[in-house]
Amino acid sequence: MLFRSAAEKVVGERVAAKLAAAQAKYDIPQKYTNLMQSFFTSYMTEIYLADRDLDEYEQILSTLMKKVLETAQEPHTFQPFHEAIRAPFDYYKMGCDFANGMVDADRSLVLGAEQIEKMQQQIAAGDNVVLFANHQSEADPQIFSVLLDPKVPGFAEETIFVAGDRVTTDLLAMPFSMGRNLLCIFSKKHVDNPPELRSKKQKH
Repeated sequence: MLFRSAAEKVVGERVAAKLAAAQAKYDIPQKYTNLMQSFFTSYMTEIYLADRDLDEYEQILSTLMKKVLETAQEPHTFQPFHEAIRAPFDYYKMGCDFANGMVDADRSLVLGAEQIEKMQQQIAAGDNVVLFANHQSEADPQIFSVLLDPKVPGFAEETIFVAGDRVTTDLLAMPFSMGRNLLCIFSKKHVDNPPELRSKKQKH
């Protein structure tokens, strides 16, 4: 516990310095400054405790921070079907690089991998394959890729994920979403909130 506290202090100071430099260049809303400080400190603390290359992941974090700030100034508009943006900046690679720091690939299990070959045959035959999950979190697409890209290149990369409006409007989530193939939706329970956007959401 003491070691973690010390790590959080060291990492927190480095993150705070980066955010201060960014704040001087960009006009970051205060609620996002606090959120970024907390999120990035937690992430880099885990990188530190896992004995990974702190400089490498700090660079990845700097790239993400830059993209968050860019989209804060000019938010990306997601179409009902969004194709992953790979150029001139590769958002898919950025998301995978970031998620890689949170995955212990050597000790992670991938179960049901034998089904992938069957799915690929079905797709090649012109069929559709739908994967159901009881819950999808914001990081699932990236972790899906980190675990499957080395084993089945292209499978996770080409998967289309269903995305609610939170991951296409939240400043921290947006750069990750930009790197994925997405079917963007508004769920029924949120279509009336706020009421003035109801018709726009229904048209979408």
